[in-house]
Amino acid sequence: MDLITIIIVALGIGLALVYTLVDDAFEKLVDWLFRVLGLRSGTGPLAIKVTTESDRIVLALENQGKHKIMLTCVEGCDGNMKRIFPMPYLNGDDINDPSIEEMARKKFSKISISQGQFISLILNKSELVSLDCQTLAILDTEGKTWPVDGFHLNNIIT
Repeated sequence: MDLITIIIVALGIGLALVYTLVDDAFEKLVDWLFRVLGLRSGTGPLAIKVTTESDRIVLALENQGKHKIMLTCVEGCDGNMKRIFPMPYLNGDDINDPSIEEMARKKFSKISISQGQFISLILNKSELVSLDCQTLAILDTEGKTWPVDGFHLNNIIT
């Protein structure tokens, strides 16, 4: 190998390394800026407390992070580990009205929880039982999953 080939290969490797480092740093800067401006979901943590009432499950969500968290859906897994998506309600009166389901999904998908803010989500207990929902988690717009600790189907049936 001659000297020019070695210089070209070293220069190529050096440029690739610089590009990778600059690209990663630039991506982190843009992500941070978008979070500050409220255009992306925060990184949490999201604390979730579950309580059982007569015909419903109430999830109390608190954003303990520095930036707002934008929610997408409630995800569960049934006994066969198949993904299911129970209907979350913001208003307890809507839980028994099937005509409100589409509107409730749209409302939920537009929710963002500011730093230190609490919100309550209401799930229909009979829907969770019929879906055989074994676990629950909250998903945000970044694809991050926030598991609901303390929820298990056996705990709500009894």
